[in-house]
Amino acid sequence: MRVVIDKSALFGLPAQRIDAICREHEVWMPEVLFYELLTTDPAQRARLFRKIPRRERPFVLVGDGGFLFGRELEYGRPVDVVRDSGMEEVRWIFNERLGEEDWFPEEYRGALDEWRTAMNASIESFRERAAFTTHAFFPELNNLRNGQIDRIQAIQRELSGNSARVREIYGAVTEANGAAVPADFGPNWIGYRLIQAELMWALEHAARYGTGIVDAPMPRLENYVCDLKYAVVASMADAFICHDVIACRLFRLVAPDVLCGSDLQEL
Repeated sequence: MRVVIDKSALFGLPAQRIDAICREHEVWMPEVLFYELLTTDPAQRARLFRKIPRRERPFVLVGDGGFLFGRELEYGRPVDVVRDSGMEEVRWIFNERLGEEDWFPEEYRGALDEWRTAMNASIESFRERAAFTTHAFFPELNNLRNGQIDRIQAIQRELSGNSARVREIYGAVTEANGAAVPADFGPNWIGYRLIQAELMWALEHAARYGTGIVDAPMPRLENYVCDLKYAVVASMADAFICHDVIACRLFRLVAPDVLCGSDLQEL
């Protein structure tokens, strides 16, 4: 089974259980998990890295949804997440010193600065897209105040699974840019899942903070962006292990046919 584990699951599951899942299944590690591991506080970072099995390629490294959607546009077909990430044959093992609280690999510092810059840009872009999404595609939500969850959830259900509304919205965006929507564009394309997840999380943001450009807390926005990134990749897998209630609820709307829960034993 192809499985994605997010940071909340890595934090919540015991090391022995993570090792068993990695032995029994093909576990994908999206780039966002590595980012979250490296940017958390030193004590938690060390604890989480100590949970990762100490053997070659315990996870399969895969690209994020934006990168893979770019590949789809280039190839004109849905991607194979593992093969098209280009890491299928790479042999690697985490440095065991990552499990030490007072040690950090110098060679990652430059990349980490670049990731932080990219994440800040993603957060600001998400904030702007959330405001644009509600204004352009859901005008009935304009000037919505926080707390109107019933109205939001009705639209989220309309966007769930194999949704004509998602294709309609993507078609409007591509037409504005002079492009065409592939005839078979749907849940088998990671680009479809990316658009769908962006819409789900943008609407969730509106439900919590209201529509328009709002001054939401930066940690919450970063959580939204990271959860969205996990969801896009996990939607192409067979199961998503996650301990965050909101992320699981939204993911089940995005990919109702993919298992989602706190452990495979409970699914």
